[in-house]
Amino acid sequence: MILAPFYAGADTLRKGSSQDSIKGHVTKYLLPHFGKMQVKDITEKEGEEFVAALAKMSYIRSNGTRRMLSATLIHNTVSVL
Repeated sequence: MILAPFYAGADTLRKGSSQDSIKGHVTKYLLPHFGKMQVKDITEKEGEEFVAALAKMSYIRSNGTRRMLSATLIHNTVSVL
Protein backbone atom coordinates (compact mmCIF):
# COMPACT_ATOMS: atom_id res chain seq x y z
CA MET A 1 0.00 0.00 0.00
CA ILE A 2 1.21 3.51 -0.82
CA LEU A 3 0.89 4.87 2.74
CA ALA A 4 2.65 2.11 4.65
CA PRO A 5 6.12 3.71 4.96
CA PHE A 6 4.72 7.08 6.01
CA TYR A 7 2.31 5.85 8.65
CA ALA A 8 4.82 3.39 10.00
CA GLY A 9 7.32 6.22 10.55
CA ALA A 10 9.87 4.60 8.24
CA ASP A 11 10.42 7.80 6.28
CA THR A 12 12.89 9.33 8.73
CA LEU A 13 15.07 11.06 6.14
CA ARG A 14 12.50 13.83 5.65
CA LYS A 15 11.53 16.58 8.06
CA GLY A 16 8.25 16.16 9.91
CA SER A 17 6.63 18.96 7.90
CA SER A 18 7.62 17.23 4.64
CA GLN A 19 6.17 13.97 5.88
CA ASP A 20 2.94 15.79 6.77
CA SER A 21 2.75 17.28 3.26
CA ILE A 22 3.29 13.89 1.66
CA LYS A 23 0.61 12.30 3.87
CA GLY A 24 -1.75 15.09 2.82
CA HIS A 25 -1.10 14.51 -0.89
CA VAL A 26 -1.58 10.78 -0.44
CA THR A 27 -4.81 10.99 1.56
CA LYS A 28 -6.41 13.88 -0.35
CA TYR A 29 -5.48 13.03 -3.93
CA LEU A 30 -3.58 9.79 -4.52
CA LEU A 31 -5.65 7.29 -2.53
CA PRO A 32 -9.03 8.57 -3.73
CA HIS A 33 -7.84 8.32 -7.33
CA PHE A 34 -5.73 5.15 -7.32
CA GLY A 35 -7.21 3.28 -4.36
CA LYS A 36 -5.08 0.33 -3.31
CA MET A 37 -3.25 0.15 -6.65
CA GLN A 38 0.51 -0.34 -6.27
CA VAL A 39 2.69 2.49 -7.57
CA LYS A 40 4.56 0.03 -9.82
CA ASP A 41 1.25 -0.82 -11.53
CA ILE A 42 0.38 2.76 -12.50
CA THR A 43 0.80 3.18 -16.25
CA GLU A 44 1.91 6.36 -18.01
CA LYS A 45 -1.64 6.81 -19.32
CA GLU A 46 -3.10 6.49 -15.82
CA GLY A 47 -0.56 9.03 -14.57
CA GLU A 48 -1.54 11.46 -17.31
CA GLU A 49 -5.23 10.95 -16.50
CA PHE A 50 -4.47 11.65 -12.84
CA VAL A 51 -2.70 14.93 -13.70
CA ALA A 52 -5.63 15.93 -15.93
CA ALA A 53 -8.08 15.15 -13.11
CA LEU A 54 -6.05 17.27 -10.68
CA ALA A 55 -5.97 20.13 -13.19
CA LYS A 56 -9.79 20.12 -13.21
CA MET A 57 -10.14 20.05 -9.41
CA SER A 58 -11.06 23.10 -7.41
CA TYR A 59 -11.63 23.99 -3.79
CA ILE A 60 -13.48 26.70 -1.91
CA ARG A 61 -11.40 29.12 0.14
CA SER A 62 -12.46 30.35 3.56
CA ASN A 63 -13.77 33.58 1.98
CA GLY A 64 -16.09 31.59 -0.28
CA THR A 65 -14.17 31.96 -3.55
CA ARG A 66 -13.48 28.91 -5.68
CA ARG A 67 -9.87 28.24 -6.75
CA MET A 68 -8.29 25.67 -9.02
CA LEU A 69 -5.41 23.58 -7.69
CA SER A 70 -2.08 25.30 -8.35
CA ALA A 71 0.51 23.89 -10.72
CA THR A 72 2.87 23.64 -7.74
CA LEU A 73 0.42 21.53 -5.73
CA ILE A 74 -0.16 19.27 -8.74
CA HIS A 75 3.60 18.89 -9.27
CA ASN A 76 4.23 18.18 -5.59
CA THR A 77 1.42 15.60 -5.50
CA VAL A 78 2.67 13.77 -8.58
CA SER A 79 6.25 13.83 -7.27
CA VAL A 80 5.14 11.61 -4.36
CA LEU A 81 4.71 8.80 -6.88
